[in-house]
Amino acid sequence: MPRKKKSTAVSIHDLSIEELNEEIERRHEEAVALEEERAELIERIDEIDAMLDELGSAPPAKKSSSNRSRTKGRNHSKKKTAKKTAARAGRTTTKKKPTKPRGSRKRHRNDTNLVEALRSVLSGTTMGVSEVAEAVQVAGYKTTSPNFRTIVNQTLIKHTDVFTKKSRGQYTAKKK
Repeated sequence: MPRKKKSTAVSIHDLSIEELNEEIERRHEEAVALEEERAELIERIDEIDAMLDELGSAPPAKKSSSNRSRTKGRNHSKKKTAKKTAARAGRTTTKKKPTKPRGSRKRHRNDTNLVEALRSVLSGTTMGVSEVAEAVQVAGYKTTSPNFRTIVNQTLIKHTDVFTKKSRGQYTAKKK
């Protein structure tokens, strides 16, 4: 069994204000450097995706686009911090050229909204949520949602002024 290393951690109470400030500055500089490196890598990935798009090949699916979009808003203030840090160190930062936006998926435009489409399908009849979701699509409502049944269910629950729940999972449209 390997021996455990003795902890060399120093208590915060044992450090002077100057030492604490130095540690904060060191960590800040390291974080800024990592953020800059991450931004460069993301930019490079975007460039490669654009080249793949030009060649007619779809870029691979991203593992966590929510992570990238969540950090986009934060990067603005961090870039300012990076510029301030660079200015203090006597360096200049270069402005990166903007990349062209990639296309997103096309959203279908329907003649009526979902509530009206559900109302027309449910008028005069009672159906379950899965049946309603299927019937609405058969009637011509277009969607690319992988969880359309859930959207239909939420719409039926939300619009109590339009739909009546007859029993568990069974809905009908109210008379106009």
